[in-house]
Amino acid sequence: MDKVFADAARPTKELTKENHEGFFERFMQRRDTQLLRFVDAINSEYGESTLDYTPESLDRAWDIVKTNLSIESLPNGYTDEARVPEWVWYLGFWLDVDESTQALSYESLDWIDQLIYYVGEVVIRNVPNARWFQDKDVD
Repeated sequence: MDKVFADAARPTKELTKENHEGFFERFMQRRDTQLLRFVDAINSEYGESTLDYTPESLDRAWDIVKTNLSIESLPNGYTDEARVPEWVWYLGFWLDVDESTQALSYESLDWIDQLIYYVGEVVIRNVPNARWFQDKDVD
């Protein structure tokens, strides 16, 4: 899979009332690209109907993703911000790193990021009135 996280400008690493709208917009801008990459990569390797946006496909998606997850030594944390999904920065994965820091590989973050979009899209397509929305009551 390609390793593409094109969000060049990172906002403050704390999700606040002031910056959550921009975060949501950037998250949604990446949705179509990440969904297409995920479904195309898996369907081309495992067959065209592997991911068909049904609830049953979620088990298949997770089974495939978990076989592609790996841990690597990142003594300086995630230094290549362009390859890291923005939500990682809000979870604080870059804090308290030392020479023994073990973390999900960049490729694993990419798989997880794409899976997030796929799970959301399965819900939207299968649950009446489901949709992506931005919560305006962020503390």
